[in-house]
Amino acid sequence: MQFTSTSLGLLLILIFFCSACSQSSAVLERNSVQYFEEQIKAVTTNYITIKNALVNNNPEIAAREARALRMYLDGVQLDRLDGKALAFWIDKEKRLRELLAALGTSESLPEQRLKFHEISTILIDLVEEFGTSGLSLYKQYCPKALGGEGASWINEIKEIQNPYSGGLHCGEVVEKF
Repeated sequence: MQFTSTSLGLLLILIFFCSACSQSSAVLERNSVQYFEEQIKAVTTNYITIKNALVNNNPEIAAREARALRMYLDGVQLDRLDGKALAFWIDKEKRLRELLAALGTSESLPEQRLKFHEISTILIDLVEEFGTSGLSLYKQYCPKALGGEGASWINEIKEIQNPYSGGLHCGEVVEKF
């Protein structure tokens, strides 16, 4: 098959266009992930206020902040997520809403801490999947928390601040995000 200079030129333009589309798609996907990371950052910041209320044994503030975080979830924009990322978020977000509703109506620190344990597990999964948008976070673990069951949480500082009964400084940093 013989190519004329015109057909060869068209072929090169087509190859260039396809390459540009592929690069444009990758940039769009990266921007979408970054946009969603910013939302996860806000969710994490709200989570930390709940953690701090539990560290300070303040069930009223923990409940109020859980309600606020649940309301924030209403505004999370999912239009830039697709495929596995969207399915992952939807799966986690549904349970997160249930737990925040339960924590938000509870006045019992032990009950709140049990709900917070599950919330922490979900948030750790979300941070591992979507990132933190530059926010330095620490996954911490105390083997004595929750009556010796052990529990993890996310902290904004390296110093241990245990939100569970088991000792304020009981625990260790197990991962930095």
